[in-house]
Amino acid sequence: MKIIVLDTNIWLSELALMSPVGCALSHYISVSGFKIGLPEVIEIEAKHNFKTNLYEYRESVKKNYDRILAIFGQMKELILPTDEDIENKVEQIFDFHADRIIRIPFEEQCARDSLRKIIAKEPPNSENNQQFKDGVIWANCLDFAKESEVVIVTKDKAFFQDKKYEKGLAANLLKEAQEAPHQVSIFHELTSLLSEIKVDFHLERERLVKVIENETYKNVIELAERREFEVKSLIKSEIEYFATTDPNEVSVKFVLKYDIENRSTEQRTDAYCESRGDFQLNIISYTMRNFVNQGEYIFWIDDKGEKRHNKNVYGYINETLGYRTIAHSVSYKLNSIN
Repeated sequence: MKIIVLDTNIWLSELALMSPVGCALSHYISVSGFKIGLPEVIEIEAKHNFKTNLYEYRESVKKNYDRILAIFGQMKELILPTDEDIENKVEQIFDFHADRIIRIPFEEQCARDSLRKIIAKEPPNSENNQQFKDGVIWANCLDFAKESEVVIVTKDKAFFQDKKYEKGLAANLLKEAQEAPHQVSIFHELTSLLSEIKVDFHLERERLVKVIENETYKNVIELAERREFEVKSLIKSEIEYFATTDPNEVSVKFVLKYDIENRSTEQRTDAYCESRGDFQLNIISYTMRNFVNQGEYIFWIDDKGEKRHNKNVYGYINETLGYRTIAHSVSYKLNSIN
């Protein structure tokens, strides 16, 4: 098991892991068995800052709305979160990750370890910069390292040698990390961490293709027969996964390519058929939703050596009466199968 500790600045910048990169991390944590380490000092500070930010965001939106209203004279009423809404949301901000979080309380020994570093002016402190909270976080990470490998992600340069990200942990912190029972490493951004922990979803290619073909194969057969071709076999599948706000669900884009045989009296060579589309896939149950068929396409070379094609095209209408509820969505490429 690996424990990932996200500093307050990461929780804030990645919108409590609801940003595209944050959602990608949630997916990898979900399928890998990694856990999120949450020191109490980070939880307290993050909630305070989230609350402050949400109040500021609301007031900024309201102020700009009033300016637009003054110019237009009248508009639809703007509905924004109430104080109670904000308070409740902040208290629940970590609930989404509850099954993946390991909390560690603020304890006297961690406070003592941090105070010692302040007095010695050791990183994450300096001559004129006392970082009590950061010292506690580091002590918490060493506690986590007694049981598991630990990764800390922070933008705070106080943790880094000469305050430069590329130099890694400050010398005194590196020494303590090397003495820990399990490895302790550090990153300054989630994108760098993702490249290190990227894991395979272990999705079964054949099973996934069957799920797709349940929706598409009959259309492939119909298009081929209509153009006097016979479908022989699947020769290639291109499947891409993208992060969503649900760690157990990915957005899928696919292209299935089939070998087809000419049944016409016309001379036609190098023929193949493609099926394209996208949908949301539950990576646990292999169930799909919001399937969108992007069409079936046939390609061939005619007797004059020219490339020809024919296709099925589908149209979709999404109509809403009254006010429309807008849901937060993300798109961050995770993996692909070719």
